[in-house]
Amino acid sequence: MVRITSWPRDWNPRERWEDFLALASIFLALVFTTLNPEPSMGLSALPRFIFWLAHILILLVLLHVAQVGLQRISGFNRLHAWVQVFVSGVSGTLLFTPVALMLEYLFFVDAALQDTAESFVHSLATEFGAVLPGSILVWFCLNATRLLRLPDHIAPDKPGASDPMNHFWRKVPDSLGRDLVALTAELHYLRVRTTEGDTLILYPFGRAVEELGDQGYRIHRSHWIAIEHLNCLERKGDRYFCRTDTGLRLPVSRSYLRTIRDACRS
Repeated sequence: MVRITSWPRDWNPRERWEDFLALASIFLALVFTTLNPEPSMGLSALPRFIFWLAHILILLVLLHVAQVGLQRISGFNRLHAWVQVFVSGVSGTLLFTPVALMLEYLFFVDAALQDTAESFVHSLATEFGAVLPGSILVWFCLNATRLLRLPDHIAPDKPGASDPMNHFWRKVPDSLGRDLVALTAELHYLRVRTTEGDTLILYPFGRAVEELGDQGYRIHRSHWIAIEHLNCLERKGDRYFCRTDTGLRLPVSRSYLRTIRDACRS
């Protein structure tokens, strides 16, 4: 099974989505701490910062989890990118709503809610309605910022660069090595999996597949797998999956099935 990226590693919010979300969480927490909106009134500066950092960091993590989870649904991948962002935003907010209530009880900042006899379901519905607009706005802004920075074709490397993958590998942490296992498109980002772990970078999936050439196979509109790590083809009902020698399991589209079946037989 692919291991988690080793720590510590270089901090690079300009290239890695996880680092970008962490930086955004700190920035937004500082903004809300300064503005001190109604939910945090009554808290001093440090508890107020911790309150907002916990809210925003957990929210962004759950939005990201929802986005990645929904990407595993084939029908979801056919939606327009902005529809995907909206649906993942709503789903992530649903996951976050009970956490938000718990944080408010923990910090004793929602006295009105604690003093009422509202049912838990009603409290969840009220909290969801209050959190959703801000969550969607933030999620769209964060994704739009990255999307607008990703052109269809990234400028080529400087003259003299012999390896077309130089630009790609500069975005991947050295701690992950260079033994590539698979690539997965996640909206406008690229999940890079090596034998040492995985990371999310800003890079076009189509360009990476083209640059890798005969080093592997595209097995799905969103997945590519390296020849050296292709282990077997599995069937579950009417669906097919590729399994790597690292234990990774990725879906195979029918349009690529014959190629992968032949590769596994050879």
